[in-house]
Amino acid sequence: MLLRKWEVLVSWYEERRNKSFRDNEEPDSFPLDGLKLDLEHLLSLFNRITILNRKSQAQDANQVEVLLAFFHVWLKTLQLGQKLDHYNSTREKRIYIEKLTPLAKFTRAMLYQTMQTNFFSRYTDQAKITQRPFIFECQMMLHPRLKNLETLSNVVRISNQHLGRQFADANRIAGEVCQQVKRHVWESMLSVVSEQGHDQQATQPEPQPEHFQLASAPTSVFS
Repeated sequence: MLLRKWEVLVSWYEERRNKSFRDNEEPDSFPLDGLKLDLEHLLSLFNRITILNRKSQAQDANQVEVLLAFFHVWLKTLQLGQKLDHYNSTREKRIYIEKLTPLAKFTRAMLYQTMQTNFFSRYTDQAKITQRPFIFECQMMLHPRLKNLETLSNVVRISNQHLGRQFADANRIAGEVCQQVKRHVWESMLSVVSEQGHDQQATQPEPQPEHFQLASAPTSVFS
């Protein structure tokens, strides 16, 4: 990793610079000089996003876990008012970045706005709330640990509060989203039951007519 070799690179370029002076040549400057802090903050910003991408693209990706990781990135990593986990931070030793560089701050704001527009607006836009099928959220409801939708409700409420809505309004919208998810799950279950009943009916053999013998034709009175 570039940042882990930073001091070595700086020393190497410094030695080249000194050699250039001794040889009366134009010195080569370190092309990333003055950008170490930007790189540290950007790497810390993209670290969680990289983990999310790796999780979502795995062959055995669990969609519920991916959705939870997505929530975490948006609520923790990309929130402008939140301190950022340093890329060297561990569970045993937490390291935070309190103030981002202008470049990292701008990048964070753009990523946040993009996620808000492309995904999280499904929790804040009334038209989208009534139109979206909420497939990912339906999978969450079928998860044994998340079936009460408390996690989803909190995310929806916080999403609306970030837009300046009062707690009561945000809480009401969270309830609407959860009701929509429950409705979609219920309709899906009814659809499955209906299809299974139709399939069973279709596979049942049709009743066969009873075998019978034709009676002998009556003797004509004219014979």
